[in-house]
Amino acid sequence: MSFKVLSVENFPSVEIHQFPSSVEETILWLNELDQLFIEGKPFVLVYPVFDPVKFMAIDEKVSQESRKKTILWLKSQRALFEEKCKGILLQLKPDGSDVDLVEGQRKQVETVYRVPAKILYPDQDQTTVVNDLLSQ
Repeated sequence: MSFKVLSVENFPSVEIHQFPSSVEETILWLNELDQLFIEGKPFVLVYPVFDPVKFMAIDEKVSQESRKKTILWLKSQRALFEEKCKGILLQLKPDGSDVDLVEGQRKQVETVYRVPAKILYPDQDQTTVVNDLLSQ
């Protein structure tokens, strides 16, 4: 399977190119996660830097439908997700100016996905943080 939403080039770091902004992209993202589960190896999901402008531009109905699809998928795939996804990294802007915003997101991500979520600070090495999460 060729990945369009996820990048597996630096596996076990699995990076989201751009967070899905449509129902179709959400379905594709979830299908790509299913494919990772089939591969069977643990990984860490790396979120892109949060872009509030793009987020606010998403139609509310689309956003709601995408969240619904994600929640339903999680209900059916929760055990596999918790087994295979060892954590989620949330990246900051290079200047770290969005740390408060991302900290709020981190708490929500942990609540929804039930795996550890960490902030990747600009001065941290991504590989080191990923390996830390994989070893927990």
